[in-house]
Amino acid sequence: MGTGTYNDEEAAQESTEAIWSKYAAYRADEDFVEMDMARKYLQAGVTRAATVVFRDRWQAVLDDPAYERLKARHQQRYAASDCDAMEND
Repeated sequence: MGTGTYNDEEAAQESTEAIWSKYAAYRADEDFVEMDMARKYLQAGVTRAATVVFRDRWQAVLDDPAYERLKARHQQRYAASDCDAMEND
């Protein structure tokens, strides 16, 4: 997955759809880390390419209840692990 400068809207659309397809697969697997990486690539596309295509998909990720649920679970799981590790030091 990558973003860059796009010469036309079609190239931006193809890249965005490829990232979105990956996001959907990660979502189906409930793989938050990879979902978040896809979100970051979409966000980078908004910044670099400044296209509506990326902005719409990035916003769709932010509005996705599954993303929010898995993000909270991930934060809870790993924040608890970090606290436990510090207590054992």
